Amino acid sequence: MNFHKAISRCIFVFALLLSLSASAQIKNIQVSIDLKNVVEDKVPVTVNVDKIKSETINYMIPKIVPGTYAIYDFGKHIDAFRAFDKKGNLLPVTKLDENTWKIEKAKSLTKITYLVNDTYDIDGENGIFSPGGTNILAGQNFVLNLFGFVGYFEGLSETPYDITINHPADLYGSTALEDADNSPEVDLFKLDRYFTVTDNPIQYNTPDTLSFKLNDIKVELSVYSKNKIHTAEELRVPMEKMMQAQKKFLGDINSTKIYSILLYLSEANEGDAQGYGALEHHNATMVVLPEETDTERLVQDMVDVVSHEFFHTLTPLSVHSEEIQFFDFNKPKMSQHLWMYEGVTEYFANLFQVREGLINQEDFYNRMMDKLYNSLNYNDSIPFTEMSKHILVEPYKENYQNVYEKGAIIGMCIDIIIRDKTAGKEGILDMLKKLSAKYGVSKPFKDDELFGEIVALGYPEVGDFLNNYVADSKTIPYMEIFDKVGVTFANIEKEGGFFIDGNVPYITVNQDDQSLFFVPYATENKGLKAWGIEAGDVIKTINRTAYSIANVYDLVEVSRTWKAGDDITLVVVRNGEEITLNSKIVIPTIEVTVLENEDLPADDPRIKIQKAWLGQE
Repeated sequence: MNFHKAISRCIFVFALLLSLSASAQIKNIQVSIDLKNVVEDKVPVTVNVDKIKSETINYMIPKIVPGTYAIYDFGKHIDAFRAFDKKGNLLPVTKLDENTWKIEKAKSLTKITYLVNDTYDIDGENGIFSPGGTNILAGQNFVLNLFGFVGYFEGLSETPYDITINHPADLYGSTALEDADNSPEVDLFKLDRYFTVTDNPIQYNTPDTLSFKLNDIKVELSVYSKNKIHTAEELRVPMEKMMQAQKKFLGDINSTKIYSILLYLSEANEGDAQGYGALEHHNATMVVLPEETDTERLVQDMVDVVSHEFFHTLTPLSVHSEEIQFFDFNKPKMSQHLWMYEGVTEYFANLFQVREGLINQEDFYNRMMDKLYNSLNYNDSIPFTEMSKHILVEPYKENYQNVYEKGAIIGMCIDIIIRDKTAGKEGILDMLKKLSAKYGVSKPFKDDELFGEIVALGYPEVGDFLNNYVADSKTIPYMEIFDKVGVTFANIEKEGGFFIDGNVPYITVNQDDQSLFFVPYATENKGLKAWGIEAGDVIKTINRTAYSIANVYDLVEVSRTWKAGDDITLVVVRNGEEITLNSKIVIPTIEVTVLENEDLPADDPRIKIQKAWLGQE
């Protein structure tokens, strides 16, 4: 026997026995969260535990949680931390860092108590992404991302939890978890380990819920709208239609039995959540959006956001590396494969819509082209795997949003490559289904071995692409790849905006007085040039309405209603002098590059491959 292997095996067995011994100390950890007796906007939490055999033990609140790619330090929101023995005597406690409390004389420990402050009403939310944050609005709403309320004992994260939540009888807790207590004021959730605690958000509010079936999946939707602007019912039809299409797209790969969608609609002021989007979980998604959004926009936002999060049930929730399976909440090791976890997921969120008829082919091409354009704003010299592995620190962190731009494009390229090599019979979804069958929810892959696993499944061309353009920083040959499905680039003239075109603004703000003025290149905009504006002109009024940074969004929105030939009066301040400009509306146009189908003969095999790719067979 190899001596070094024997020693390594002994060390592994010894560590395993220590782990089993530690977890055997405690039958379960009992947590009580009191939503009835909120103290100065803080929720009391009690943790009961016994049979700790070590002299000291650390209680930890997460520094980071799965699905997020930033340090949040939820321990910052914990106050009045106390530890007690069975006689009620205080035990010595030392706070080691933002998220860790060291408890002395731990063999006597029976109870911990502390108060939890929420994040939504903190200006800037301490940088915490709202769907991963917490809300405490006594008697009205509680957003319980449980990792913000419940911690774990170091070395005991695999120990079961009993979580009891005491709440007002008129507030209903929406969650994918099963309540083991029939009381109208008490919910009891029995969870197998700490990861499951963090994986199940709960929202308490006056009931505004509904449910529908996706074959064997029950979907529940809960909506909190403080000012009653929106309801769950107005989202029923579009959400059910969208998720039915997703289920059809995924087929039988999704084994989830219940899926919970929790929507919190924010008043969008400094005392409420301001980070919009969603955070995925195995059986749920937590969504935060602005309450003032009109119904049509809210529906579209929910379709786009929830479709992305629901596809996470495939990756990373069903296909993931050891870094995710054994996630370290306080000393995180990040995976190399954000191109798959976020990029491919975002690609699916768009692909399924064209395949299932929710958008047309042109819409899909435009969305992908926008992502390609947007990806150019990021550092393309950094390999995607390297950026992903070090995403928590700069200069990689500032490139994170590119996982939704170039990451989605990477997913599309892989899909096209597979379609081309299989004459349209398979795509990237088939590849992920094979990976899911080999691994799945409970079996991770090794981070460094994924590309080899993909090749072994029968996709050597995908392996070459990943090694060249994901693990290396070579420029993706887009024209060559698009040509495989009969798609090419074309330049066209399209209607532009008066004050912003995509990511290009023609106005900016004076920070001293919050006024708006035209940037130097604004004179290149045909619509603005027709008015006679000059660079540096400060906008005072347009059609007798005053504008500043405070209502700049109103200005952009009203400009979209203008029609060619309409009269317009613009009052500007130029070199300290007020000037009135009277003109007619000229709709600006810009030249853009788009994707469009090549003009191919009817017998060209690429037509068949394109139809298979877009679901038009």
